[in-house]
Amino acid sequence: MQILFETERLIGGTWDPERHAEAALEIYGDPEVTRTIGGETVPDVATLVARMRKALPIYEEWGEPYAWVPLFRRPLPGTEHGVLVGAGLLKPLPDANREPTDAIEVGWHLARAHWGHGYATEAGRALIHRGFAHLDVDVLHAVVDPGNQRSCAVAERCGMRHVGQTSRWYGKTLEHFEIRRPRG
Repeated sequence: MQILFETERLIGGTWDPERHAEAALEIYGDPEVTRTIGGETVPDVATLVARMRKALPIYEEWGEPYAWVPLFRRPLPGTEHGVLVGAGLLKPLPDANREPTDAIEVGWHLARAHWGHGYATEAGRALIHRGFAHLDVDVLHAVVDPGNQRSCAVAERCGMRHVGQTSRWYGKTLEHFEIRRPRG
């Protein structure tokens, strides 16, 4: 696994579908998680491996620093691997037809067992830093399913400002947050 960023408690790396899909099913196979990130629950590991293999080349085509990043809790001393707690995103926001736009999204998906520990905020801040460090953009965006108060709170803790609802992306109405590049 290639490490893309590290925080105090997390390692953001690269996916190995065969190795990580079983743990990732705790995210993408949980209807409580997926109802706010598109609503499509993955039924099994084989399906998730196939979807990962389909999605990962898109990020490779976009190139650095864009990524769909598995988020691992740092391993405890004496253990080899950390626990997969979720995933982070840095990518072009798609329009209603799923075509990429010039607007850049920061996002997070966490397994329910890891909600409420600050991992999404930690990952969101790292992804915002990554975006501003490597992209020539003045604004990064987060879009959140209306009613997902946990994710709205994460965006705000990441320093993002709620600017209202929008239907510009994903073909549905979402809460829109943005953060501007720091000056100086």
